[in-house]
Amino acid sequence: MRGLRVIERRRGPGRSQPARVRAGLLVVALLAVILVACGLEVQNTALPDAAQGGVYSTTLSAGGGKAPYVWAISSGSLPTGLSLAPATGIISGTPTVLGTTTFSATVTDADNKTATQALAITVLVPGSWPQARRGEGRRSWAGAETTLTPANASGVHEEWSIPTGLGAPVASGGLIYAAGFRPGTSDPSVMALNLTTSQLSWSVPDPACWGSGVVAVDATAVYAACGQELRAYRLAGPHDLLWSTADTDPGSAASDVLVSGNIVVTANGFSVTAYDVATGERQWQRLAPAGSSSEYFLAAGDGQVVVGWNLAVEAYSLGTGSFTWSRAATTSVGWTAVVA
Repeated sequence: MRGLRVIERRRGPGRSQPARVRAGLLVVALLAVILVACGLEVQNTALPDAAQGGVYSTTLSAGGGKAPYVWAISSGSLPTGLSLAPATGIISGTPTVLGTTTFSATVTDADNKTATQALAITVLVPGSWPQARRGEGRRSWAGAETTLTPANASGVHEEWSIPTGLGAPVASGGLIYAAGFRPGTSDPSVMALNLTTSQLSWSVPDPACWGSGVVAVDATAVYAACGQELRAYRLAGPHDLLWSTADTDPGSAASDVLVSGNIVVTANGFSVTAYDVATGERQWQRLAPAGSSSEYFLAAGDGQVVVGWNLAVEAYSLGTGSFTWSRAATTSVGWTAVVA
C-alpha cells in the first residue's frame, strides 16, 4: 500500500500574494473608509430664527449611527423659554428674551457613540414691518420683499450696484425701473434691469432724462418724470409712449413722482399735481405753502397724498386734492416719511 504524500509549496521571498487575497484586503480597506465616512453625525448646521413671544419648533437630526438616538445640550444653553426633548431632538417652546444664544447639541446612538455640533438660535422681534417706500407705486423691494420679517431680516444687504447716472429706482416684479443714462453709455433712457443680475432687460430712449429722472410703476405703465415732462411708457413690450404732459400739461416740471390707484402724483418745490394714469390729463394741483421753496418727500396711501415741504408737512385728498391737514416746522428741515 502506497503512502500518502503531502507536498507543501512554499512561496519564496519577493513572491506576490494571489489576486484573490489582494482583492480581499482591498475590500476590507474600503469598508473601513466607508465606516469612517458614515460615522455618527449631527446633520443640522444652522437653525431657524425665533420670534420673541411666538411658538417655536425645530428638530435636530442625526445620521450614520444606530437608532434610537438620545439628545442633550452638552454646553451652553437654549434661549430662555425653549427646551430640548431628548428622545426626539425637538427644540420647542416660546422664547422670551431677544438675542443670539449659542450651544452645543450632542447625540448618542444605540452603540453609545456620540457626535456634537455647535449651533445657535437668534430670537428676534416678532411680526412684520413695511419696508421704506414712497407710496404704493414707489417700493424699494419687489414682490414678497415688501416687508421685513424675522425670516428675512438678516438678508438685507447690497447685491449689486450700477456705476452710472440714474435717478431713484423702483423695484417691482423682479425688475428695477429707472431713468437716466443707460448703463455703460451716455444715452438718456427709461429702462428696466434684472433685479437678480443687474443686466439690462429693456430700455427706451428719452431725451428728457438727461442725467437722471424719477420713476413710478403700476401694473400697466412706467411713469418717468424728467426735466419739464412726465411720460408714461407701456410696461409690457414694446414699451411705447402712452402719453406725455408735454401734450396734456406743458411745463409741468417734477422732482418726484408716485402712482396710487388711478392717479399719478408729481411734486416740485412749488406745487403738487395729480394726473389721470390713463390719459395724463391734469386732475388737480396744490401750491406749496407760503414761504416754502423745496419739496423733500412725496408719499401716498389710504386715499391721501402727503407732501413734505421745507417748512411744513401737508396732506391732501388723493382724488380731489382738497386740503386735509398741515403740520408746520419751527425751522427749515429735511423730512422723510412712509405711508403704510
